Amino acid sequence: TYLIGVRFTTKMSRQSQCMVYFDWGGVIRSLHDDEMFDDIAMTCRVPRRAVDAIWKDLGPQLTRAEISEVEFWTRLARENLIALPDGYNDLFTRVYREKSRLNQPVIDLLDRLKGAGYMTGLLSNTTPVHMDFFFKNPAWSQYGRFNPIVASPMASAKKGDEGHRIYQVAEGLVQQKTIFFADDQKKYALDITAELNARPDAGKRWIGIWTPDFDAVAPTIEDALRK
Repeated sequence: TYLIGVRFTTKMSRQSQCMVYFDWGGVIRSLHDDEMFDDIAMTCRVPRRAVDAIWKDLGPQLTRAEISEVEFWTRLARENLIALPDGYNDLFTRVYREKSRLNQPVIDLLDRLKGAGYMTGLLSNTTPVHMDFFFKNPAWSQYGRFNPIVASPMASAKKGDEGHRIYQVAEGLVQQKTIFFADDQKKYALDITAELNARPDAGKRWIGIWTPDFDAVAPTIEDALRK
């Protein structure tokens, strides 16, 4: 399963009373969605705006695994009156395979945090095809460093949904009352966590860490944890 719950029975240290969730793209690995959509448009010989329009409509459903990528390709072909090129199934992952790089300072930080007693988890919007690509490829996967893992396809919810259910799933999988969350998008790291903290019945405190600079993610997180 991609949602891995943990329960703790031993007396917790100060560090282990804090949960640190990480986003995946833009935090652990470099994000290349824009280049991916460019590649789809160029390879399929359709305007980029046509790809964007279909993704705007179907992307949220695909991110929650309510539909498969087959529906995306079917609609792209139908609406643009094209025959899909050979190898089109590879277009969601080709750019990532060629360009994605691991944020090694963040991996080093993860290992230090775990050694110091912090619990580290993953909270990420993704798609089934990207999740399978990163999970099944040992050269790409760093998932063993995270417990729990809260991925949008398995939670059937995504960051940005009304009600913030995926954050509530993440809360429910851990005992810690203080939850740090590092994300490269301000709305996910700061705006939504502020809304969660404003709930009258909030039982846990979220501390958002906005990390817009991929090369400065590790020191940004370290600074937040020191405060």
